[in-house]
Amino acid sequence: MTAGVPKGLYLKPVFHDLKITKDGTVVEGLDVHGRIIIKANNVTIRNTMVRGSDTGSRNGLIDMTRDFTGLVVEDSEIFATVESYWVNGIIGDHYTLRHVNIHNVIDQAQITGDDVTIEDSWFHDNLHYENDPNQDGTPSHDDSVEMFGGKNVVIRNNVLDDVWNANLQLSQVLGVISDVTFEGNRVNTGFCSINLSQKKLPPIERIVIKDNTFGQDTRHPNCAILRPSTTEPIMENNVYVDGTPVTGFVPG
Repeated sequence: MTAGVPKGLYLKPVFHDLKITKDGTVVEGLDVHGRIIIKANNVTIRNTMVRGSDTGSRNGLIDMTRDFTGLVVEDSEIFATVESYWVNGIIGDHYTLRHVNIHNVIDQAQITGDDVTIEDSWFHDNLHYENDPNQDGTPSHDDSVEMFGGKNVVIRNNVLDDVWNANLQLSQVLGVISDVTFEGNRVNTGFCSINLSQKKLPPIERIVIKDNTFGQDTRHPNCAILRPSTTEPIMENNVYVDGTPVTGFVPG
């Protein structure tokens, strides 16, 4: 898989946060020692490295602020030069990631609402702490993709690996989740690769999980999917790396 900034490109260093406030802005060819905060519509980030401040950053290295739409991040790399409990990759909704390499953060992509597409990307090497103050001193709950509420999400043709909690974590914290497609991905590690958590809300609806390959290095043996019995995803053509069909789930 080819993900991240193409080799051989010169990237101009920027030593501060970027706050984007003009609709249609294109950010291209930068090495950002800071965060990118989006307060505009239809912004494109391309051929860019976002590494956080050299003194450390909190929250999302790319922050898609609520009430704005149309962010596209492509052929870029997101990681924390200064590692910490507090740093994540991208946070928000109404965004598309394409050919993006994200690593060395806690959660690589957090989804807080509707209309997100993540495709042809590589998520790996999450930060993990055995004593994480965000988890009351218990281990970090680092995920490749964590969704807290919303609908119309597509996650396809990615490689998602090296996590502690899950490659895909659906947690109805901010509201009901529905209409999520997870297809054509290669996933591995975590307690289970996919964790569907209703919380105290109704079942998660219209979840399609198809054409994925699941690794067998999960902390719970061969655990592709952890879900409550009331949330029933549509399952098609999922296999483990040894070719065994994925047919069951672990109750949670």
